[in-house]
Amino acid sequence: MGPLDLCKMTILCVENNRLIAEDLYKTLSNKYPQHSILMAEDCLTAINCIKYCSPDIYIISLDISNEDSLFILSVICELRLAKQCIATSSCIETETLAKYAETGIRCFITKPIVPEKLFQKIDDLMQFRFLCKFNTVKTVNSAMRTRVLRAL
Repeated sequence: MGPLDLCKMTILCVENNRLIAEDLYKTLSNKYPQHSILMAEDCLTAINCIKYCSPDIYIISLDISNEDSLFILSVICELRLAKQCIATSSCIETETLAKYAETGIRCFITKPIVPEKLFQKIDDLMQFRFLCKFNTVKTVNSAMRTRVLRAL
């Protein structure tokens, strides 16, 4: 059991193709059984998951309607979560890629998704999230320690 196993993560996948969504859910659940996998088929469900579940990692299909995917990505960017996002698409054209890159998303995977590539990206993001959480706890503990020492 590694350090990443100690920090339970929530992964939100936004995919409107039911077959791909089911396969993705099964693949992620098997690979990451200790983590929560949330699935959303549309923009409204995705926004509600973002709002109420605070996912650690986002896997967003750009193949959902252009307006919906841009809206979801704009919400993610507004919340400063772009570094935690993996975008997937079956068709990546240079113009489209540039448009999505403007949102701050830097991680793109083409469909059909190769599980090993996706797992590597997710593992990298999990490590990033773990370190962010660890540093936040360390900073809070350090600030509390400073206050206690000053009170003495």
